[in-house]
Amino acid sequence: MDSAPNSSVVYPDTPVLALTNGRPPCSRYRTMAGTHRNRTTPALPSWRLKLAIAYIDNHLSDRVLLAEMAAAAGLTRMHFAASFRAATGKSPHHYLLHRRIEVAQDYLVDGKMPLIDVAFSVGFQSHSHFSSVFKRVTGRTPREWRYTTVNTVDRR
Repeated sequence: MDSAPNSSVVYPDTPVLALTNGRPPCSRYRTMAGTHRNRTTPALPSWRLKLAIAYIDNHLSDRVLLAEMAAAAGLTRMHFAASFRAATGKSPHHYLLHRRIEVAQDYLVDGKMPLIDVAFSVGFQSHSHFSSVFKRVTGRTPREWRYTTVNTVDRR
């Protein structure tokens, strides 16, 4: 007795063939093993990275846009973002935030500026945003960080 083919059987490449009208996908989208290529973005050349970092450092107190950082490095936004991440391990935005926190720490050690002035001087638009980013990066609020750091420095 012949049984009818089971229509509930799923073949692994059926969705791909359905999307390509029954033809296998173009070879440029798969390797010999049939998987997608893993494209890696080359790291930003050091001279372009220096230009971008100099731009960031010179504009820390300003609103810095990705397009401006990319223009400083002479690249498109998307190419710059991917290359910057490959070179530094951080997105341009995260690098900018971490750099702002580093500079803020220098101001906090000095102890002369109120926290709100520190926040504005390193480019944050509000004290609450500054405090939340600072705590995320350092594990402490700016006030706690200032207190423990200044007291540690004074004890030496």
